[in-house]
Amino acid sequence: MLLACGGCRARQPKSESADAGGAPPPSWRITCPAALATLSSRPTHERAAAILRACEACPLRPLLRDRVVAARTAGWVAEIDAAIEACSGYCSPQARQQFLRHLQHQRDTEEPSATPWRELGAACPAELGWTPETQGFLGATWFALEHVARRVGRELPAALGAPVAPFPLPAVAAQGRGVELPEVSAPALATPGRLAITLLASQVMIGRLPWARLTEAGLQVDGDYPGSPAPQLAEAVTAAAAKLTAAALQPEPASDDAPVTVLTPRGLPAARLAELLRGLDRPAQLAVAMPAALPEYALPRVLPARLHATPRDGAPRLQVAAGAASAGAAAASAAADDAALANATELTIVASAGSTCQDVAAAIARRPRASSIAVIAAP
Repeated sequence: MLLACGGCRARQPKSESADAGGAPPPSWRITCPAALATLSSRPTHERAAAILRACEACPLRPLLRDRVVAARTAGWVAEIDAAIEACSGYCSPQARQQFLRHLQHQRDTEEPSATPWRELGAACPAELGWTPETQGFLGATWFALEHVARRVGRELPAALGAPVAPFPLPAVAAQGRGVELPEVSAPALATPGRLAITLLASQVMIGRLPWARLTEAGLQVDGDYPGSPAPQLAEAVTAAAAKLTAAALQPEPASDDAPVTVLTPRGLPAARLAELLRGLDRPAQLAVAMPAALPEYALPRVLPARLHATPRDGAPRLQVAAGAASAGAAAASAAADDAALANATELTIVASAGSTCQDVAAAIARRPRASSIAVIAAP
């Protein structure tokens, strides 16, 4: 019915939130400025969700439901359509019709992707904040944050009078894709440093992880991911660190000891990681995947241990074999650890032939006491 209707607007029940032309509920004017003022006290990976909870000035909740689960409900397409209408997200009946067609196909095939949002952004760049620099982030969460920023700037300008704390964006390239990071169960993860190396099978890229801030014109983005090829690694890291220090969003102090974030596909041979560490003149932290709390908003985190290439004298050694990340292998490895290895603050990981970055990440995650770890390849 929605697709056949073309340019007409489906009649939907009024949301509790305001539509684009109405006044937001009174609670919005109270909760939103308070949330923005205290945003810097929240963990960085929780800031976007905190903004959307407190600043829902148009009906965002249908957009932010789990996409896989929501697509199984009969009214999912209609709910998304009504939410975008209320938030003034369509620029033409044709753009709306094409978006809904893609969304319905996504529901029918149960293969969720950001394609509907990316095409809507290309058709309606002003409504979605689409630019060549931001196209990789387009999705339900980006749309929601963009429209919250605009409405806050228009109706609560005092809330943006002082710079609002920035927050991280997904580590994706312009095509909307990122690497499939290792997955671990770790007691503690840390915020990645923005200086980032993407390590692939035959290439090394260096850039800075993307962050954003709310402004009255929409989302202000700073980032350069995955960056540029780095044939001369040490020199490229130094140059990238200098640019990062001067970045407008979330600048980091210049320090030769500041760890660089390393993003690797989980199936990449661990020997490639050991090779990279040999070429670095500063420590590194390994990025791992974190379950996405919002649609199209999977943020990388890092294991806190600092990685390097030089084993410390007397540090216990841990041999990581291929497939060590599996549950059975993890249990066997933990049982074999003696007290010295389990409680060591310094450790050397010896990656056997065939082991992957997933295996190394799992070994690091199981030893949270180790703050300094050398990763080397077995002879």
